[in-house]
Amino acid sequence: MDKHILELDRLTDAIMANLASCEYEELEAFVHRRGELISLLLQKNYSADQLTLYHPIIAGILEKDTAIRERMSRLKQEAEQGMAKLTSARMQKNAYESAYASDSVFFNQRK
Repeated sequence: MDKHILELDRLTDAIMANLASCEYEELEAFVHRRGELISLLLQKNYSADQLTLYHPIIAGILEKDTAIRERMSRLKQEAEQGMAKLTSARMQKNAYESAYASDSVFFNQRK
C-alpha cells in the first residue's frame, strides 16, 4: 500500500472522529496537510493494478468530504454572523457617540 494514501485515509478518519466539535484551526491544518499529500500523490505514476487496489480507499475518503465541507460551511456561517454582530454593534456605537459630540458648550444663564 502507498504510505501517502494510507496517511490521507488516517488523516481523514482522525478529522471525522471529532468533526462536530473541531474548530477552524483544526480544519485549516487538515486541509493544508491534505493538500500536501495530494500533491505528493499527483507526482507519482500509478499502474492500473495499483489504481484498482487504491480505488476503494480513495472512494471512502471522498465520501467523507461532504461532511467535512458541511462543517466548514457551518463554521463560515458562524464567522459571518459574528462579523455581522460586530459591525452592527460598531455602527450603533458610532451613531450614539456622534449624536452627543463632546465639543458642545453649555452656558449657565442663572443670575
